[in-house]
Amino acid sequence: MPSPPILGEQVEVEVDLDQDGDKAPRASKVRRLTTPKACYGKVETFDPFRGFGFVRDDHGVSYHLHKSEVIDGRIPATGHQVVFYAGVRQGRPRACHVKVCP
Repeated sequence: MPSPPILGEQVEVEVDLDQDGDKAPRASKVRRLTTPKACYGKVETFDPFRGFGFVRDDHGVSYHLHKSEVIDGRIPATGHQVVFYAGVRQGRPRACHVKVCP
C-alpha cells in the first residue's frame, strides 16, 4: 500500500483546464517523482503539553515531531521507537505519519 502524501514531497501534477469556468481547476492526475521510504528512529524529546518534540533516525538525522503527524493515537514519549516518513517543512526535516512501535 502506498504511503500518504509527505510534506515537501515532489510530485508531477496534470490539471484538467476544460472544467466548469466558475470553479478552480482540479488535478486530474498526480504522480510521485520518488517513492518515499519508511525511516526508523528513537524519540529524543516530546512535550505532550506543547505537542512537539524531536526524533533521531538510525543515521543520526534529527526530525521535528508534531502531534498532528502521530497516527494510531499513541502519543510518543522520550525513548520510544518509532517508524515514520521523512518530510520537509520550511526547509527543515520533519517526521511525517509517525507510528509508535509496540
